[in-house]
Amino acid sequence: VILGDIESKQFEDKQLRAVTDFVKSGGALLMLGGKQTLASGGYEGTPIEKALPIAVKPIGDIQAEGEFRPILTPDGSQHSILQLSPDPDENRSLWASLPGLSGSNRLGEAKPAASVLLVRRSARRILKPDTILAVQRYGKGKTAVMAVDTTWHWDFESLGRGGDSTAYQQFWSQ
Repeated sequence: VILGDIESKQFEDKQLRAVTDFVKSGGALLMLGGKQTLASGGYEGTPIEKALPIAVKPIGDIQAEGEFRPILTPDGSQHSILQLSPDPDENRSLWASLPGLSGSNRLGEAKPAASVLLVRRSARRILKPDTILAVQRYGKGKTAVMAVDTTWHWDFESLGRGGDSTAYQQFWSQ
């Protein structure tokens, strides 16, 4: 199940519980960022938040504006989702060369079983960067949060610069 930029009030509570039951039994859930999702979409305290690898409500602002390049964490550099190359140095280089993303949702703390894979550093958050991508097991399934909805930049801007969209396609296929 992929939940994009949609508010929780668009669902009945039993529908949200059905999603988490599906994940517990071996399904998967990906929640994407956007202006009407996560904290700004009213997901705090819902069954969906219980399944996610992070707390929905951040401390401070709900949205972070401006362009940024996500940074691989140590867990992220090892995780299969983020392998654009089997060579670790080339993989880091490929991630650093991707076009920047714009805007992101700020998230709460990662849960104990979560792995934070991508972060965003900002002048306001020197000691603790914003989580951009986190994953965890939930029951027999998996959940992930991607706190942006602008990864399309990796496709269009790469093509516009004379490159290709291989990284974008590979990321989303993994």
